[in-house]
Amino acid sequence: MAAELQPLFLLEKEWTMLEKLGNILTEFTNVTLQMSKSKTPTLPWVLPMYEQMLQHLTKASEDAGLPSALRLAAGTGLVKLKHYYNKAQNCQFYVIATSTSYFFVTNLYLSTVGSPSLPWPVMHAYDSYKKTFGDEMRTNNTAPAPVFTSRPAGSTSFLDRVCSFNVVAGLLPAVQVGELELFYAAPITYGTGTREEPLRWWKEFGIHFPVVSRMARDFLAIPATSVSVERLFSRSRHLCHEARSSMKAETITQSMLTKMWIKAGYLKY
Repeated sequence: MAAELQPLFLLEKEWTMLEKLGNILTEFTNVTLQMSKSKTPTLPWVLPMYEQMLQHLTKASEDAGLPSALRLAAGTGLVKLKHYYNKAQNCQFYVIATSTSYFFVTNLYLSTVGSPSLPWPVMHAYDSYKKTFGDEMRTNNTAPAPVFTSRPAGSTSFLDRVCSFNVVAGLLPAVQVGELELFYAAPITYGTGTREEPLRWWKEFGIHFPVVSRMARDFLAIPATSVSVERLFSRSRHLCHEARSSMKAETITQSMLTKMWIKAGYLKY
């Protein structure tokens, strides 16, 4: 090895520090990968992901086995993370989206005595959706009836750790009650399904929660990050170039959708 490269060699203790740093950053890599997905809802994961990162950095900042420099860095990151977490907690879209996720509602919004306590943005949105749904039901002269079935729990994964379930069996209503109360017991009544594909759960059981399912359909469709939009622009660069500058917006939209549907297997040619 050339002598001029000798100063670039890492010592054993430096490799050890890098390994410990990598262990700290692994959790953030998991969060980034989850929040970058475009084929599953990401908005309801924002607050739980913040909570997961806070716990991870808190543990790192208090770990006596880490070098002081890494503990200091973790503590500094923790302060910044709390700042943005407070902002996220005040965003009604994050709060409502999290509340319409069947695998979060029990763990996040039930008190220790088992009584429901949802934030006011959720109650306000629910009352608004309930009024609209009630008007439609009166117009159609119909009324939905909840049906109880049991389903097995979902798989174990990184998302399981984020959810941190602690469901109490006594929360399941003994008699038919309001839709929100039934939704609180959904993880017990219908199971948690596959957290990687929450829309499958809503497709199967949404009929039992007509009001909350409407909220879920609207709010879960909102992406938490701009990754999917950036990917769309990247895909469109081959379609929207100077040789096709006269294409109308409607034509571009139809072409992009056709391309995506063919790739997803919805269209055959």
